[in-house]
Amino acid sequence: MLPQTLLIDADDTLWENNVYFERAIARFISFLNHHEFSAEQVREVLNDVERECIVKHGYGLHSFAHALVDTFERLSVNPVTPELHGQIRSFAHSIEDHPIEPLPEVFQTLEYLGAQHRLILVTKGAVAEQTFPITILGQTSSIPYTVTNTGAGAASSIVFTQPTAPYSVTANTCTATTLTAGASCSFTLNFSP
Repeated sequence: MLPQTLLIDADDTLWENNVYFERAIARFISFLNHHEFSAEQVREVLNDVERECIVKHGYGLHSFAHALVDTFERLSVNPVTPELHGQIRSFAHSIEDHPIEPLPEVFQTLEYLGAQHRLILVTKGAVAEQTFPITILGQTSSIPYTVTNTGAGAASSIVFTQPTAPYSVTANTCTATTLTAGASCSFTLNFSP
């Protein structure tokens, strides 16, 4: 057989993904505990809001968190306090903390296909969410970030919290920096499983 180029999707093809979103949605709907809308009706509103958020924020956990907060704001009679905001966002961020669970025989299948064909991972979403899961155990993936002050005044007292393993930050020019209007600093986020 002639070698081919195979395009392979990642989420729910190589590893579980959607099931964690469904669990987060179930917790959100339970937390909302709407007294007029059924769970199915709340889900319909969330689906509509998610489509709007994808247009504004793209795919990924950041967009999903926005969709949960926006849905809560539309359906709740109570205003979203900082505490409620944090609780609602925690449903989305619980997905981030879940370890990647490769589907059965993924590694064997990729090894078999890779020996005969060129494999290309094709996916959408936030770069870190899509890049870090495919990092090979014992290696490091790195993503550079730039922070720019788009305001009119200086931004001072920048506090940067060091992430915990398996994440780390290097080349950090942001800590204890004052960014004048238009100025930038940068850091690199590393993932080493």
